[in-house]
Amino acid sequence: MPDDHSTKNPCVKVCKFSTSGDTGVCRACFRTRYEVRHWKRLSDPERTAVNQRVRPLMEAEAPARGPKKLRKVEKRIAKLERRLCRLEEERRALLAQAAEGRSNR
Repeated sequence: MPDDHSTKNPCVKVCKFSTSGDTGVCRACFRTRYEVRHWKRLSDPERTAVNQRVRPLMEAEAPARGPKKLRKVEKRIAKLERRLCRLEEERRALLAQAAEGRSNR
């Protein structure tokens, strides 16, 4: 039976995918989009295989990633960027409504 570490989710909460289409790889945990999306559905042997592939990559990359505080800041920035996109969409919709209201007068 695999130990907890071999089936533990390797996510570090900094999801940034490479731009190689739908099969891009997360730059933080090195899993594919499929593996990230379906992690809870993967069997223990599948999770173990993913971890055996990604853990060495994550450990080799760890010094380049910087301290934990930097990862937290990056996570906050990503969250704010998503919020900004939503607000910009809302702004565009309001501007369109306002323009439509002026044209109907």
